[in-house]
Amino acid sequence: MAQHLEKQRDASQLQPNAASSPSSPLSPQSGQAREYFTNLPQSFQRPIRSPRSAEFPQSSNYSPDTSKSPQSPSQLPRAQTPLRNQPFKNSGVPSKSRFSDFSVDSEETRIRALYQRITAAQPISYKSVFVDVEEKDEPRPRGIRLKWWLFELLAWTLSLAALCALVLLLHRYNGRKQSEWPSRLFTLNALVALIATLTRVSLMVPIAQAISQAKWDWFLNNGRHEVQSGKPLGDLEVFDNASRSIYGSLGLLWRLKGWHLPTIGAILMILSLGFDTFSQQALAVDYRLGDSPKFCGGVPHTVMYQDVTSNSGVAGLDVSAMAAINSGILSSNVTPVTASCPSGDCSWPTTPTIGVCGACIDISKELGTPALDTNAQGQPQVLTISEGSKYILNSSAVGNSSVDVIIADFNIVGSQNQALADPAATECALWFCLQALDVNQEAGVQNTTVSQTSNGALTPSDSSGAFTFTAIAASFHTTTSPNFTVTKSTVDAYASYVVASINGSVTSSSSGYSPSSDSAGAIWLYVADLDSWIQRVATSITNHIRLIGSMAPASDNQAKIQGYDGTAYETEPFINVRWVWFSFPAAMVLLSFLYLIATMVHASRSGTHIWKSDPLPLVLMDMDPSVKMQADRGMHEPGGLKKAAGSRRVSLNSEDGRWVFRATRGSPVVR
Repeated sequence: MAQHLEKQRDASQLQPNAASSPSSPLSPQSGQAREYFTNLPQSFQRPIRSPRSAEFPQSSNYSPDTSKSPQSPSQLPRAQTPLRNQPFKNSGVPSKSRFSDFSVDSEETRIRALYQRITAAQPISYKSVFVDVEEKDEPRPRGIRLKWWLFELLAWTLSLAALCALVLLLHRYNGRKQSEWPSRLFTLNALVALIATLTRVSLMVPIAQAISQAKWDWFLNNGRHEVQSGKPLGDLEVFDNASRSIYGSLGLLWRLKGWHLPTIGAILMILSLGFDTFSQQALAVDYRLGDSPKFCGGVPHTVMYQDVTSNSGVAGLDVSAMAAINSGILSSNVTPVTASCPSGDCSWPTTPTIGVCGACIDISKELGTPALDTNAQGQPQVLTISEGSKYILNSSAVGNSSVDVIIADFNIVGSQNQALADPAATECALWFCLQALDVNQEAGVQNTTVSQTSNGALTPSDSSGAFTFTAIAASFHTTTSPNFTVTKSTVDAYASYVVASINGSVTSSSSGYSPSSDSAGAIWLYVADLDSWIQRVATSITNHIRLIGSMAPASDNQAKIQGYDGTAYETEPFINVRWVWFSFPAAMVLLSFLYLIATMVHASRSGTHIWKSDPLPLVLMDMDPSVKMQADRGMHEPGGLKKAAGSRRVSLNSEDGRWVFRATRGSPVVR
């Protein structure tokens, strides 16, 4: 074959048109050349970019047999389509190409080179053989090109939108009952966790990509002294790990040990560990009292009070009223009647009711030095109860009470020691009044307070009339109520019974004390604090009046008034947003944006290509042959590559349009 090519070349020197002669064995029309070009592998068949390029037929069923290399043209498959004879031109061929002469000799040389490469099963570089356009290095990108960072900017925008959505969601339900959340399958906590996770994941995209971009600048040889000396090849792994995990970010901080831009990214990556925790801490649940669907009735109260029965034709006080009076006189503790509260926590509006008020005042100064009498047997009386002196009716204790609604007015003179030393004179009174009740119950404990009273009443025109309370303040909450009245017969019956029950005395003797009645004995026991005693009596009678009025039918005494029903409460979970915990997620979003912008600006100034975490540049880059040879030793053991070549210092260089990792001077070589 070689001898034949030499003969053909000699012949072409004698005959200028020999290249196009059909008889030339290597001419485009020759069978051998036709077989050769026709059966080129499809991956080698690229169109020639010359205006008058040769066209090659397609064939996909050929693969060189390297086991019998080299092959002669006779061993190649037969051609299917003849090759057209079109001369090559020198137009546009780069001057650096060794095939710049497209004469017959250069055509034979090209065919020889193609034949040798095919038979040796080596890829053909058509760039040096057929390309007629001069190769030019693409300029490095300058300036901030947003299209290179579009995905990262969109990811950051998504994280910002998710954080804003989370804030709006919690703002809407802050302070509301947890039961108001519409979904029963998907809780608010679950939705907060989902949005927080979306925010964090979106936030990690620009941070991770910015760290990945930093590795190219870390190795780039742009004239800086520290880069010219190279960086350990193992730093590639350090940066990649930092962009993927918190553990890798810790490794990057340990590797850099100083202030570098990727240090910020590593710190943000580590701080992202607390993103979900802080987001969840912002949502709390407080247990408060909320409205309960349970019905809570009104406070027992009475609007019209009549409590007189006829016994043998004589009008008298009802037995239950008598029991209430005696209970108040004798008891050491009397509490207001309670309202029904099904939930244990209730409140009621201010409720007006007819009741009994009482007060005691010291009248020792008015009477002078009180003197205690003796009984018929000459025994000293330590306590005497007599008709009142009416001083209390003009005192502030009674206020504007009408005389006609007075139940009892009596004086009590007594001493608690047998020597009758320091006797005191006290005047006490009981009267019907209008009371404003403030009632509430918390944790099962009900508290009733008489916030204010009114004593003004109209005197009835006849004996069958009733006392009607007038000039009632609006604070009594009586605007929707009928008139509050007490029948005159009820007032008279109370007055008769109370006076008869209270009058009496207590006599002292050598054998002890002898009260004339149980009531007198009880009063003597409490003579030191008669004001508390009279309040117990008034409360006991008021309890009876309130219960009688509440249990009576509305048609009888108009006791059931609208607008006094209470409200029941139950302990319910309420949503409470602690906004201070959102400062951390908000700071993370802001700092990640600033870090991304700083990385974009730094990449534009350094002239680094925006490759970020793309693995293809690493695959397509060249590596210094000495580093490759050194790395081959650790190919077949775990961690062998890092041990063999990880410490080699390299720098990233651009050489004739190719990016190459070149070993730098002083780079250690592991033997």
